[in-house]
Amino acid sequence: MNDMNKFVLDDSMYQGYIKLWRKVRDWAFFQKPLALALWVTLLCEANHRPTRKFFKGKIIVIEPGQLLTGRKYLAEMVGISESSVEKYLKQFEEEQQITQQTSSKSRLITIKNWPQYQEGHTAEQTTCYTTKRQQKDNKKTTKRQQKDTPNNDKNDKNGKNGKKEQHICEVVYDFYITTFQRDPSKYKLSANRRAKILSRYREFKSVELLKQAIINRSKSKFHLGDNPQNKKYIDLEDHIFRNFEYTEKLIFDPGLSSEAERDKWKEVLYGKNKG
Repeated sequence: MNDMNKFVLDDSMYQGYIKLWRKVRDWAFFQKPLALALWVTLLCEANHRPTRKFFKGKIIVIEPGQLLTGRKYLAEMVGISESSVEKYLKQFEEEQQITQQTSSKSRLITIKNWPQYQEGHTAEQTTCYTTKRQQKDNKKTTKRQQKDTPNNDKNDKNGKNGKKEQHICEVVYDFYITTFQRDPSKYKLSANRRAKILSRYREFKSVELLKQAIINRSKSKFHLGDNPQNKKYIDLEDHIFRNFEYTEKLIFDPGLSSEAERDKWKEVLYGKNKG
């Protein structure tokens, strides 16, 4: 074997390392080598300490888990086309793995949950961290359930509102079942799904906006199963009505609706909120 091709441990190895958790095997892109290579490249290129760089004409702080890069540079690093880089980055963004800000010369990519997966911990610290994280998540879940679960006492006092919300919930659920042709006897209107629908309705104050979110999700080939695992990501509570920001982004996704449609929904949402 040519010595030039050997992988040698030298001083350059001590520039640092990243953690690649076994959990990545459950990720939709794990069986897509080029997408996985791009993801690992993002992890390797991301900052591990704050730095100051120019972006959009001003100096900003690039935090750990962020990288200031470009489509051409990433394409050269991974060995794929620029259009493939753009496609995979968009899919990573849709899956809530990253966020992006672009300028005419570069783009700022933020890897979500960076501290959770990349900060250094000993085994004992990791166990402690995981326990605290679970406790924190449990508290958040409890609060979210309290927020999302309809208040029965209030519904008793406001019978008309309760009946109206129940009707709205059933209308949205029926629309979802019809749109995705799901079997209502298997995919039932559970308490959690009902709570998610009602929470988003109370925020958006429009059945039509909720229906639009469902329609837009049905337009995404990736979420309908055109992905490496041939798996559908169309769950009502996780992939449509997860939270306000997720649903809002889905409604106004420029890749899933026209500019005229987005203007219409902006008027419905923001016009109502102003009032």
